[in-house]
Amino acid sequence: MQMSDSNDPNSSQMPTIDYWPNKPTSSTSRYNLIGLYACGAVVLFFVILILTNYPRTSRVTERQNRALCTTHLKSIGEAIRQYQVTQHGALPDSIGSLALNSDLTMNDFNCPSSIAERGEPIWNKTVEQADAILTDPKFSSYIFCGDRVDPKAADPSSVVLFFEPITNHEDGVHILFLDQRVKFIRFDRNQAKVDQMIRDAQAHVRPVRWKPN
Repeated sequence: MQMSDSNDPNSSQMPTIDYWPNKPTSSTSRYNLIGLYACGAVVLFFVILILTNYPRTSRVTERQNRALCTTHLKSIGEAIRQYQVTQHGALPDSIGSLALNSDLTMNDFNCPSSIAERGEPIWNKTVEQADAILTDPKFSSYIFCGDRVDPKAADPSSVVLFFEPITNHEDGVHILFLDQRVKFIRFDRNQAKVDQMIRDAQAHVRPVRWKPN
């Protein structure tokens, strides 16, 4: 019987192929595992850092938003004062009339803590169109209740011209009074009064009054 020669090129024996020539050793696997743990520890550290500082960052942002909201309402108050100068002391009968007879922009009607977006310019709108835009919570953060209010009403420090929805800030609302003051009213001590103010505004009671302690 003739034996097949392993060196014969016609031999049917298949050559051995090493499909993993650089097979890792146990020490290499150990180093890779250590590196993986190190990466995981770094990621965990940054996650904890972010979660720890998020409340602090949120509080700072809210304080900044509240200050800007106060500035916007003061700008609206100044616009009302200028309106009265040109209209013989009368108050605007709608938010659209105020906006179209002042230098206010859509940004002035937007509290940065609210869900309102900055709408399109209204300088080329009619009063009715401006009213429709500025009474839409999508574009305006403030509620006007100065219509049909006597500018010479008794105790102007309690007459509310503008206020904001309770959803703008977590702990209170800003109010613009007839005497041009802007005050932040906290819920923790005044929730019932805030609710009553909102009910009066929705029922078209005029003037809406804030009843201090």
